[in-house]
Amino acid sequence: NDEPQQFLNIVAQRGVSASLLSQAQRVGLDDPLTRRIAVEGQVLAVNDVALYGEPGFVGPRAEGYHAGIGMPIKKKETPVGAIFVRSKVRTSYDQADVDLLQNISNQIGVALENAELYSQMQERVRELNGLAELSAACVSTLDPHSLSEIGVEWTRRLMHVDGCGIRLLDGGGLRLGAARMMNAAARAEDQIEMNPVMRSIVEKRIPRIVNDADADLSLTPDERQRLKNLRSFLLARF
Repeated sequence: NDEPQQFLNIVAQRGVSASLLSQAQRVGLDDPLTRRIAVEGQVLAVNDVALYGEPGFVGPRAEGYHAGIGMPIKKKETPVGAIFVRSKVRTSYDQADVDLLQNISNQIGVALENAELYSQMQERVRELNGLAELSAACVSTLDPHSLSEIGVEWTRRLMHVDGCGIRLLDGGGLRLGAARMMNAAARAEDQIEMNPVMRSIVEKRIPRIVNDADADLSLTPDERQRLKNLRSFLLARF
């Protein structure tokens, strides 16, 4: 599945003609046939595609295919893709064929789960190593500005974010301690007021998470202007 799950992209194939491959390289999930398999998780086995008028069979039918099986590939019981087999010489498949493809599909699903778990484990190891290096860097200085610089740099590395800023309490406002921005034209304000949202973060330790700045109605006009180049952000007290 493509990320918004509106398409299926071919990631591997054998024996598919260039003509059919060009049609099936990216298949929309608005096709009922594809959707039943890759989204709803149904198994489809047909003995002759000529008997079916659905749009999803047009390409295989024109290529002279007869029998075929479409099987969902699942991770943790959730469909994430599909595997298709088809034949120009066979005119039927029996249950043993369907069961074999089901076992193949299950093995692929397990392999995808293992790959994801391994990736998560590797990311966790990188996080722990990064936190250890951050801790060592922080004890190497007592200068607040240097600590702020170290903090924003490591936060960007560990969280893979476009920008990071640290602010320190200064009277009734928050003074910029250090910042890193991906966009060279972006600039963080030196001082911002302690508005109710900031006060809640600082005094009550309630993080603020905004996943879509364009759609979040809780943002004030001033905040929207200040954050107009950002899609999402997280504010938290340290």
